[in-house]
Amino acid sequence: NNFINNIISRSFLFLKHDKNFLMININFLEVLSSKLNINTVQFLFQEEKGRFPLLDETIKLYNYPDINIRQITKKIILKIINIEYVSLNNYLCELPSISYFCFLACELKDDIINLSNGIQMNKENISYDNEVCHILIENIVNNLIHIQNIFDINCTKINYILINCLFYYCIIPYILYNLN
Repeated sequence: NNFINNIISRSFLFLKHDKNFLMININFLEVLSSKLNINTVQFLFQEEKGRFPLLDETIKLYNYPDINIRQITKKIILKIINIEYVSLNNYLCELPSISYFCFLACELKDDIINLSNGIQMNKENISYDNEVCHILIENIVNNLIHIQNIFDINCTKINYILINCLFYYCIIPYILYNLN
């Protein structure tokens, strides 16, 4: 378990520059997450140190520009959230894990604002790429489905955190943006 955690948390400085190695790394994390259950999570979750390298490293990759990487991180995090382990659920409700929900809400807000801008440009007869609009709509729908999947897990603490993040990082900023 410590050997695997050391591999996971190893800082690869070239990671973001080598897309092939990044894909190998994220696929490795995905395979590990697919093996997690109530029994196996105890080997990777370092409860006494308050660390879960698999989750921490996955969250670091969430804001990577490649949409495939972000989709894999969402799958990994959803698998981790789905494990009914009290200590892990508490860890998910603290920093740095809680930042994932903020990232998710901010991404949703950004896509909605970009889509709104594109629609407005089309109304004003300013050329805007319809393909970009379709991609934004697809991202919004995928994020909403992912958010619904998190709510369906029915973990009260996580649901409250996600609701707060959506409210403070998505809904209020969008309303304030439209007031301008």
